[in-house]
Order: sequence, then structure tokens, then C-alpha cells
Amino acid sequence: MEFTTGPSPQPGKGTFIKLSSASKMQTFDTWGIKIESVMGNRVTVGIETSAEAIVGEWKMEASVNYKKRQENNRSVRKETYLYMLFNPWDKGDVVFFPDKTMLSEYILNDSGCIFTGGYDQIAAKPWFYGQFESGILEAAILCMNKAFKSRPRRAMGDPVRVSRAISKIVNSNDDKGVITGSWSGNYRNGTAPLAWVGSVSILRQYMKSKMPVKYGQCFVFAGVVTTLCRALGIPCRTVTNFSSAHDTDGSVTVDVHWDALGNSELTSLNTDSIWNFHVWNDAWMKRKDLPPGNDGWQVLDSTPQETSDGEFRCGPAPLTAVLNGKCDMNYDTAFIYAEVNADRVHWSKQDDGNWQMINIDKAIVGKMISTKKPDGLPLPDNFDDCEKFRDDITSQYKYLEGSERERMSVISAALSAPRGLDRVYTKDSDIKFEILTPKSVMVGSDFEIVIEFSNSAGVSRTLSGRILCEVTKYTGTVVRTCKKEALNVEIEAYQQQRVVMHVAVEEYVDAVAEAAMFRFAMITRVKESGQQFAAVNTFRLRLPDLSVKIRDRFLRAGVPVDITVCFDNPLKTRTLSNCLILAECPGMKHMKVFSTRNVLPGEQFQTTIQITPDTRGTCPLFLTFNCDQIHDIKGTCTLYIQ
Repeated sequence: MEFTTGPSPQPGKGTFIKLSSASKMQTFDTWGIKIESVMGNRVTVGIETSAEAIVGEWKMEASVNYKKRQENNRSVRKETYLYMLFNPWDKGDVVFFPDKTMLSEYILNDSGCIFTGGYDQIAAKPWFYGQFESGILEAAILCMNKAFKSRPRRAMGDPVRVSRAISKIVNSNDDKGVITGSWSGNYRNGTAPLAWVGSVSILRQYMKSKMPVKYGQCFVFAGVVTTLCRALGIPCRTVTNFSSAHDTDGSVTVDVHWDALGNSELTSLNTDSIWNFHVWNDAWMKRKDLPPGNDGWQVLDSTPQETSDGEFRCGPAPLTAVLNGKCDMNYDTAFIYAEVNADRVHWSKQDDGNWQMINIDKAIVGKMISTKKPDGLPLPDNFDDCEKFRDDITSQYKYLEGSERERMSVISAALSAPRGLDRVYTKDSDIKFEILTPKSVMVGSDFEIVIEFSNSAGVSRTLSGRILCEVTKYTGTVVRTCKKEALNVEIEAYQQQRVVMHVAVEEYVDAVAEAAMFRFAMITRVKESGQQFAAVNTFRLRLPDLSVKIRDRFLRAGVPVDITVCFDNPLKTRTLSNCLILAECPGMKHMKVFSTRNVLPGEQFQTTIQITPDTRGTCPLFLTFNCDQIHDIKGTCTLYIQ
């Protein structure tokens, strides 16, 4: 039995599995096969699939060799196609749900409702998810394939990356995804968002046209996300947050600016907002990419509000991290935290042109967070009384308003959010600061981190503390502390002062191979007032690009092509060793790996590799250069194959 998936199946990538039948269970890569029975010419075979198998369409081929009396060996080969899904009933699966009774709702229920209105007057909008309707699973697979077209196929077995891809592909902002969002009020060339009653017609229209469906708003996006997740086997619920904040600048506050006359019509400054309600999703999974304690419900938001890593997507963010204000957990936890627990901060412009904080609303955001009760039942015919089927999950998102634990989560969010600290907790201080981290600095160069302090008091201020720079991994794990310095600053009245930390390349160069990621941390106290500041900023040094050159862009299938790749070694004092170039494109039977010579310090490196494309048409080629000292120097080009 052979199981294959993807354009170029390979055993090492988990896209090719071969099993040989036996009387006892035989395993390969956590897959298994066993002959259950033989009755005449009928053979029953039991197959166990891996809990980590790639989700999507698989081809299954069965080969049978046999011999009849006084005849030569014969063989029969049959093939069929099947879909591999996540399995929340299996303890070994990363989406395993411990309370199986709730799966009647979060996986099997194909109908439900989406809550709308306001927190003091909640309404329910019926919604047909229809995950078992004909063509819907195919639509889910289509969406996954489109979302992962330039990413490793293995990622399609990871619910973290699958759900993040779904949050992106459901909106059309980046890649002609499923739905075009509109809040204009003019929907003449499409369907008004409130006219939709389910996901099936939307997905079928998308399957037919391969173009975004017009139009949707947050509840439409969320409804389609629930359909796709449940179709793929990921437990999912649709969630409505009433009085939902939209924080545009990472401050975990909603800032309202008033002019000297008391007007709040400063549109250029008031970019934050509070929605009456906003709808998103929770999906259930383990988070092997995060520290323990972050498994369970993960927040997804497909409504295109803000970009995440340059694209319109949001999540998955651990619900436990949102609850406790851990805004440095992947992905987009700070944005979601602000949606449910931001303080609304009012600022007033004074006669001298300065801004002064005049009030903070601490209990205005994140009310009556609601989803359908997990009873597995359809919405009753009379659904006016929402409380009969509404599940209030506010306590899963935030602690009781005004409680000590809730305020502690706010402090944690302020410390870990990108811009939370100074906007919330330095408001009463006459000392302000700004941290300037390196921008567009190439790895292999010295760099500087600058802290600009200003003293608005009429007397001098004395600061003492510590600053440090650390090399970190993508997950935030510290690799090395490359620089640590004491901070002692005296700032005269109404003056400014800069503190500069200079980091030499030799202090970090041997620890940055994976991602050239850094974290700058500062903790300091004002001697005269006793106020304490803490701040953490992360940044990354730039990696060189891999230049890819092809003499003739119009190529012929099956004919070898020479490809020239080159880049400048940014490390002036290190030789790059154990160098590999990896090339992959659609139609190639397997990824090509080319071993190349060492690259001398500062050298302009150039080499030629050869591949043989097999697929006709436009074919993207992806290449990476890896060595012991630097990882993932990337380059791409497009092949036009005749």
C-alpha cells in the first residue's frame, strides 16, 4: 500500500508512505498495516495512519501479487483517493479534545448561530455551517492548498499553521481569498453581508469562480472559518465579543484625543476604535511551538483589520495567554488582548500644545463574550431568548473587571506588548523615554541601541538600573547575553539625554545562525520619585538576499537548466562552512540539495547549479542557502516552461 500527497512526494517530508502487508501489525513512520482476514478472493486490510499525517487529499495505491496453481505470478494494482483529516477523538492527535461530548457541537454540528447586537441587547443570527455538504470538504482542501502554495507541504499537518493560513485565506485582501469585506453600505454588485445565512453558498460560489465572493463582514468571515475548521477536523466555535476594541498601534489601549476645546474629532490621531460587537473564532489544538500552558483554545480572526507579518491574518493566539496578558506569545496576542481588555485612555491637548492624560476607562471593553452552547443541537425555531443557547465565556478571556488578577494581567500586557508600557504606565512621570533599535542593519555589522530620555521636571532627575542585549530564538528563548551594562544617568531640568549601547559584531556573531534575532531589555528607577520603568524591545538584523539568474527564462520541460546564484558574505571575519543550496519547485520529484565550497570572509560568492524542471507552464523556483554560520538566505525566480 502506497500513500502519497503533494506535487513531489518524499518519505523524508512525510508525503510518501509505503506499507507492506503482514499477519502482524507492521509500522513505518507511525503508520501501520495488518491483514485482518482472507475469505476467498477478498482480503480485508487494517491500516493505521499517523496522528501527524499531512491533512489533505491522498492517493492510495494497492498492489497485490499472487499465483494461481500451475500459472505464473500475477499482479493487480488499484488506486483510489481519500482525504486525511485531523482527528480530535484520537489522543495522539494535536487537536485531541478531552470532552468528547462537546465534539457533537465543535465538530459535528453543521448549524448554529452567530451573536450580534450589543452587550445589553444580544441578538442571534442563524448560520448554516454545512461542513458535510457536497463540495465543502473539497473547498476546504482548495483553500488549504492555496494558502500553502509557497510553504512546505509538511506544514499542512500542523493545526497551528493550518489555522493561521485559514485566517488569511478566508479574506481576499492579500491573495484573492474567499470573501471580499465591505462596510460601505453599497452592495449592488454583490450580496449584502447581512443577507448571507450560511457558508455553503459562499464556498460553492468561490469553488466555481475561483474569485472572491462579495461581500462579507466579521460575522461572515467567522462563519466560514468555522465551516473550514470543522470540515478539516479542527474543533472550532464562533465567538462574539461585545464592545470590542480595535487597537491600531500595539499600545493595548484605545486612545481618544481631545483638543483644547474639548472636541474629539481629531481623526488623524483617533485611529483606535471600539466596535459594538466583533466576531472571530476559537480553534482547539496543542501548541508545541510555545512553552507549556498554552494548549487548548486558540483565537483566530479572519476579518482584515490589521496585518500580521505583512498579511491580513490574526492568530492562533493562546486563550490562556490572552487571559493572563502574555502578549509576547505567538501569534497576535497583543492585538486580541486589546480587543477584550484594553483601557480607554483619554488625552487632552493643553494650551501649551502638550498632551495630558485626563481619564482612563478600565471596564468599557470586552463584555458578554458569547458562543453557542456545546449541546450539539440546532438552533430552535424560536430563538428570541438567546440565553437558552448562549454560552458566556467571558471568564475564559479575562478575569473579573477591577479584580487584582485582572489588573495584574493589564500590567503583564503592558510589559510584553510592543508599545504598551509607556502608553499606560509612564503617564504620571516627568521622565519619558524612547528606545531606538537598529533598522535595516546587515548581520555582520556593529550596531547601536539608543535610549532617549527627557526630563520635563523643573529639577534634575537621577536614573539607575541596567540594560542588556540578548540573542534569542524565534520563540523568544535566549541564546546568549551578548552585552550588559549598568545604567546611571543624571538629567538636568527640562533637558534630554541619550544613552547608547554599542554592540560589536564579535559580541554576537557566533550565536545568530538561526534568525539573527535580538532582544533589548531595560529596567531603571528614578531616584527622586521612586518610579520604576521596564521595557523590552525585539529586533532582527537583516540577512542578504540570494540573487538568482537564468540566461533563458523560456525553458523546455525535461531539459536541464543552469541557474546562477550569488550573494555577498556579510561576515567580514568568518568563513561560511558546510554550505548547502536547496532548490525546489513544482514538478520536481524531490528537493535538490547542492553542496558548495566554503565562502571566505566578505567574499562575493557565486556558483551555478543545474535542475531539470518537469512541469510545463509558469513554475516558481525557491532556493535557500544554509551554512553553519547563517541560515536561510533566500532567493526565488519564476521559470516559464514550454
